[in-house]
Amino acid sequence: MKFKEDLDSYFTWFRDYVSSFYCNDININRNITIKEDHTLRVVQNIRELVRSNNISEEISILSILTALFHDIGRFKQFTLYGTFSDKDSEDHAELGVRVLKETNVLSALSDKSVDLILNTILVHNKKDLYSKSKDPDMILLSKLIRDADKLDILKILTRDFHDPEQSVNPALQLDLPDNDHYSEYAIRNFFNYRTLNNNRIENRADFKLLLISWIYDLNFDQTLQMIKKRKYIESLLSVLPQNDMLEKIKIHTLNYIKTMGDSSRD
Repeated sequence: MKFKEDLDSYFTWFRDYVSSFYCNDININRNITIKEDHTLRVVQNIRELVRSNNISEEISILSILTALFHDIGRFKQFTLYGTFSDKDSEDHAELGVRVLKETNVLSALSDKSVDLILNTILVHNKKDLYSKSKDPDMILLSKLIRDADKLDILKILTRDFHDPEQSVNPALQLDLPDNDHYSEYAIRNFFNYRTLNNNRIENRADFKLLLISWIYDLNFDQTLQMIKKRKYIESLLSVLPQNDMLEKIKIHTLNYIKTMGDSSRD
């Protein structure tokens, strides 16, 4: 089974495929670029996670390919629907799997490797679904892509929230209404240490809380350390609505991070 010598060809295919979506529409180009750059940073994140853990060479290479193709459906999704909201268009993971099957880009790999990549992509955006698999390789790939993906989404959104040079990109916040009050669903689940569901949140306040709630669903100690080093949580806390929930959310979040940090050193 050859992997290393083929990696460059997969990256070339990816760049060629993405380039086909650039057009004369500034908004489309802006968002295609965001997802192209996001993908390449997720690849770098997954490489870093692999280096920090005892991962076999075969799974390491499969994890890189999973990262490279995990959002391949996003490009067609935004071009067709003008949104990254799955509930307002179609599931981007399912769309991505269709793209990979239709283009046959993975044909040089073994059936087992293809199944691992496609099934991991299919569930990478599904809350807790990967834990139902009995395949240890798929579980490991799912954990790697979920953490690597979260790391870069946090990077993109914290930058978008704080950049005074550009207006907020509605597509990055799932085209949600701008509201300073959290839904009952968001508050109840956040304080019960549950990661929020994209399809259940109601506004941008909920969305920011959803991003913070990702700390409840991290798979590697290294991921939490990277989040702390890059100060993503502090950045998110600073842009939460200035209402009576703010201090409670800050205390709850920072206490949880401290507890997790202490337990990882035990």
